[in-house]
Amino acid sequence: MRPGISAEEALQHVSLLLIGAEEISDEITEASGIERGLTGSMVRSVAMARAVVDALLEGAAIRSA
Repeated sequence: MRPGISAEEALQHVSLLLIGAEEISDEITEASGIERGLTGSMVRSVAMARAVVDALLEGAAIRSA
């Protein structure tokens, strides 16, 4: 991380990146001939990673409230 960037800001950015990755994965799954199981696994992995990041952000928001 860059100096001066809080962990919460970094997690917010990662969450946005994961949303984009999830949307791209969904599009690839629908438009390609790639085995659906492989891309489905990728979509689920990205979604789970985003869920972890979002849960961390929610916990940080609760603690700071």
